Amino acid sequence: MNNIKTPVILCVLVTFFMFQNYTIAQNKEKKNKLKITGGFGGTADFYNASTVDYPDFRNRRPDQLYRLNANANISFTKYFNLPFGVNITSGQRTLYNLPNIPNESFIDYIMNPLNRIYIGPKYKWAQLELGTQTPNYSKLTIGSMPMFGAGVNLTPGKFIFSFHSLIAQRAIEPNLDSNIFGTYARYMWSTKIGYGEKSGNLFAVSFVRSWDDTLSVARKPIGVDAKDGFVVAPTIQFKFLKKFLFSTEMATSVYTSNAESEDLTSDDDQLQKLFGSLYQPKYATKGGIANISSLAFKSKFFNFKLGFQYMGAGYEAMAFPFMQNDYIDYTFSPNAVLFKSKVILNGTIGLRTNNLNNNNLTTTNQIIGMGNLMWIPNQKFNLNVTYSNFGFRNKFDFDTLKVEMVTESYNVIPTYAWEKGNTKHRIMLTGAYNQVEDFNTYTGQFRKIQTTVIGANYSLSFTESPLTMSVFARNLNNDIPDFQYSSNSGTFQLGYSFFDKKLKPNVSFTYALNDREGFTTDTQMFGDIGFSLSLKNKLSFNASYRYTNYKFGSVRNGAQLTENFIRTGFKKRF
Repeated sequence: MNNIKTPVILCVLVTFFMFQNYTIAQNKEKKNKLKITGGFGGTADFYNASTVDYPDFRNRRPDQLYRLNANANISFTKYFNLPFGVNITSGQRTLYNLPNIPNESFIDYIMNPLNRIYIGPKYKWAQLELGTQTPNYSKLTIGSMPMFGAGVNLTPGKFIFSFHSLIAQRAIEPNLDSNIFGTYARYMWSTKIGYGEKSGNLFAVSFVRSWDDTLSVARKPIGVDAKDGFVVAPTIQFKFLKKFLFSTEMATSVYTSNAESEDLTSDDDQLQKLFGSLYQPKYATKGGIANISSLAFKSKFFNFKLGFQYMGAGYEAMAFPFMQNDYIDYTFSPNAVLFKSKVILNGTIGLRTNNLNNNNLTTTNQIIGMGNLMWIPNQKFNLNVTYSNFGFRNKFDFDTLKVEMVTESYNVIPTYAWEKGNTKHRIMLTGAYNQVEDFNTYTGQFRKIQTTVIGANYSLSFTESPLTMSVFARNLNNDIPDFQYSSNSGTFQLGYSFFDKKLKPNVSFTYALNDREGFTTDTQMFGDIGFSLSLKNKLSFNASYRYTNYKFGSVRNGAQLTENFIRTGFKKRF
């Protein structure tokens, strides 16, 4: 497969250089008519590791990894735009969520969503999308999965129309000899029709249809059933009293977890009556509803948002594969800017309850809270304080499974900066405390896990010299019942600039002592050296090298790990 990937990368690279030179020439003749913006770049990673008395170590990186990234837009007058992007990788073995990956054909490589190749010509209010893309219709239908296919977006005036036909998953034949379990090909099409504005009055309906092709593989994947289903979701949004915005989306899904199960043929079945010949429900078919609503208020100094989410136990979003269901949420999120922007407050408090239909053994209540304070009394000093808490409680009063748990987190970060003569100084302190408490109310057992982090950073720069220096120290303590871990580390960094800041070398060194209760100390060293070079025509190069050495204490007597990592790259902007 590398024989295919390498020519692809080289062809794309040469094409970009040729096209950019052509564009420069054209711009000289047709000023302000044809314009290209964006850039492209590439990186090459090289890694190796050696060990002493550490036979079960696995390399944490591939030996070689090459990336090419290009994202640009061509505009001709104010009506035509041609955005395009290429993000491809060669030498990476994580293209599939499988123990081993199958051999890829050229078309498989191009259509893999992790190798993003995209083009989206747009003329006025009409746009065509080709390649890897992530359509974003709404919070309950489609908006998080990169997929390969074609789509169209039409927005004449306030009218909204979108349609996409996509491949969400490639077919993979199972192969036990290679530890490949296989997958079905998954197809998806979606459409959205609406009228209005994103930040104002709006009505829209989104529809997503998804299905696995059981004929896409010769043998059934191991432990995998074919899925089938659809979602329809109307959205209503309107402004009132100038500063209030109300939005609600109600979604209904029909989902079959095993498309090869028997058809429902009963005349009394509600799903059969509802869909008739449009959708054939199975014995493995279920339906569900979901709703996301909010009421927002915005003013110059104070904002708030009331939120509500209901995710039914049977709801399945076709294009949000990791969306949790079977819960209800209530949240309140205020924000205030006070005392001439010297104090900024924001936060969220909410309650979540799951197991709404009592389908599971336990029902839990979760209290969610977060607050942030930013205090900026003057140009030299600022203070950032954050607090968050997550509470969890189930409803079983006489069961060993009853658990109460509270997670709290505190973060305090003061920063002080000043100038003296031709020097600039900056001190930043970091204090963090995280605590997890859980208590079984039946057995009376109590457990507390605490983590504290204290850090200090000092940086120095010169107004008449391109020299910069910084020193960072950190202490981390992790206290777990029957186990304690602590780490003390220090880092020194040095940077300089040559040739009118075009060449910027930098070095850093880190030394850490890691202690585990009951064992002698581990030692760890990091050494980094690198540079960046900026040339004419917005072209830049960079390279870095990291050396890591880890010596274990008595937890692995005599064991050592040494790693070398090199990264080189270039960027071109136009």
